[in-house]
Amino acid sequence: MNKRLSKIIKWVLLSLGVCGVLYGAFVLYAIHMMLQPTNDRDNHDPAKQKEMLRITLDVGDLAPIPKNAAIKTIKTDGNMFTRSFQVIFTADPKTIKEWLHASNGIQKAKIEKSGSVLTYVLKPRLSYNYAEVLVDYAASTVTINVEWS
Repeated sequence: MNKRLSKIIKWVLLSLGVCGVLYGAFVLYAIHMMLQPTNDRDNHDPAKQKEMLRITLDVGDLAPIPKNAAIKTIKTDGNMFTRSFQVIFTADPKTIKEWLHASNGIQKAKIEKSGSVLTYVLKPRLSYNYAEVLVDYAASTVTINVEWS
């Protein structure tokens, strides 16, 4: 009886140990998945891209993208602790100037120049930490970056 009880106790303890290891592995996997950014999926989802564009324009207090502009990129980067959005569009210089003039955030921005690129450092809204608009008139390209952490 003693040997049988000893074997049962060993089997129960071994089973509990295996269950504990499996449970621990599951918890680590779940934490990993929560920290894993969904950027790639979001960057290819038109509904998510529309939301990213809306947030980017709101954060920068920017006018809507001009109808005759060509949006080249709408993407996100980061994880659950940091998030950034980038929107890139091209348009003729006149359209870009009109868009800048119509954007309230640009009116309060600090302007930096580097080569053919003008950088407008914006005062971000919605608790974001950073926002900027880069205008390259030589390439007829506007890049908007906003970041939150």
